[in-house]
Amino acid sequence: MERMKSASLTVHPTADQLAEWKWVAKEEGFRSVLTWVPFAVDAYVNARAGDPLPLIWRRGTVQVDLPDGSTVDTRGWQAEPYAIFRGDRSGPAALDKKTFSLLYLPNRQLLVTFRSLKHCQEMASIIEKERKV
Repeated sequence: MERMKSASLTVHPTADQLAEWKWVAKEEGFRSVLTWVPFAVDAYVNARAGDPLPLIWRRGTVQVDLPDGSTVDTRGWQAEPYAIFRGDRSGPAALDKKTFSLLYLPNRQLLVTFRSLKHCQEMASIIEKERKV
C-alpha cells in the first residue's frame, strides 16, 4: 500500500485569530491548533461543495435514561445532536465492556448499540447526512 505524501503549509494568523483557533481546537477535543487546522479546512471545503459539515466528537458528560425511569450522567462523546456512551439499553458499562450506544440528544433516544466507538460515529454521520437531504 502506498503511503500518503504529506505537505507543509505556513499560516500567519493574527493574535486574535490564533486565540480563537486555540479555543475552538480545545473545545472540539483536539490537542492543538496544528492537529485541528486540517480538519477545519476540510470541513470548510466540504461545506463549500454542499456536503454537510462533519461531526466533530469531543469528550463530555452524557445523560443516559435507565430502564427504571431514572437518569444517570456518564462519560462519553458528543457531537451535536448525538452522543455516544459505553454501554447499552441497560445503562452505562464498565470500561472493559465492548459495547457503545448512540443517542439522539434532543430526546435522549438510544438509536443503536455497536461493539465499537467508530461504528457509532459512522452511523451518526450516515444519519446526519440523510437528515440534511
